[in-house]
Amino acid sequence: MIVVIEDAHWAEEPLLQMAQLMLARSAGPLLLVVSARPEFIEEHVGWTTGPGISQIGLEPLTERQSRSLVAALLPHARSELAEQVVATAEGNPLFAE
Repeated sequence: MIVVIEDAHWAEEPLLQMAQLMLARSAGPLLLVVSARPEFIEEHVGWTTGPGISQIGLEPLTERQSRSLVAALLPHARSELAEQVVATAEGNPLFAE
């Protein structure tokens, strides 16, 4: 089974406890994929350590990567608009999109 929890930094404690119980009590294969902002790790240290736990950090897009993404999504946009999107997104591809 695969369980995905997006934006765990907004999750209430009962949801996080349920996910941990699923991991602890699982009799079969279970993949728990959790996305969260970096501050989640500071508040929930136990989520990043232990057997079978892997953590992948994603860095923001570079300015060049952001410009490339915006150009692909808005090929006919004025350069001022494209630059505004790049600046506002601050390297976050979701915000650029």
